[in-house]
Amino acid sequence: MQALMLLQESIGKERRPLSWVVGDQGVYRANMQSERERKRGERIAVTNLRTPDEI
Repeated sequence: MQALMLLQESIGKERRPLSWVVGDQGVYRANMQSERERKRGERIAVTNLRTPDEI
């Protein structure tokens, strides 16, 4: 499910040409930040870790 959400997000940020008749304009793909970097602040903010029994 996570992979589909990431795919949807990346496709939403792409810019495609309006028509192939106009010429080869290519696809603009934004530089996506890795999930590890995006969630880094969230991971660091966790102060109370659950015990293995709770997982």
